[in-house]
Amino acid sequence: MALVLDLCRGLSLRGLNIDIGPTRSESLAAYKAVFAPGLLQLDETQDLLATLSGPLVLGPRTNTRDANFTIRTPLGPKTENLDVQIAMTESLPPSDLHSIEGGGAVQRWLEHLEGGADVVWTLKDGRPLLMRDGAMHYLGGWLDAEGWGRLVDELLPNHTVLPKGLRLRTVDKHRVWINYSAHTIEHNGFKLGAADVFWEDI
Repeated sequence: MALVLDLCRGLSLRGLNIDIGPTRSESLAAYKAVFAPGLLQLDETQDLLATLSGPLVLGPRTNTRDANFTIRTPLGPKTENLDVQIAMTESLPPSDLHSIEGGGAVQRWLEHLEGGADVVWTLKDGRPLLMRDGAMHYLGGWLDAEGWGRLVDELLPNHTVLPKGLRLRTVDKHRVWINYSAHTIEHNGFKLGAADVFWEDI
């Protein structure tokens, strides 16, 4: 759950709507992107993933356990149209951060990736961290806040980082701005008091 929450912070800080959907959904076609961190089994989702036209990010730990929660041999992700294989995994102590080339770091969990997919990100030591075949990506580590923010910015550009405490939810005809902080926030031409809500037509 902490892994998912870290990603959600990166998305919500940019005012992006977040849906947490079941793996038995009929289609993902309505979504601009799908992130699936820590999805330990893919057995029932392969056809569903194929319905997405935008970026898909799997990992870390994707498809590494079977239905009995036994570690798969070989490890995942073993998914169609993505030539990536986890060769080895590491649990990292809190003090052990692995810097990423270009910004951000890996914490808590790191996977050693192999395969013929394109390498998008590497660690400072040159090991692949983010690999891609087309729109399908595999992330081999638990990112820090900077890393999650960078990933979201690269896959879903043109979103401004919101002031601390301010959140945005976009529905059919309105944008709803919510100030979760204890002080007034000025943003985008309006002023929002502490614990206040403002909505505008779109």
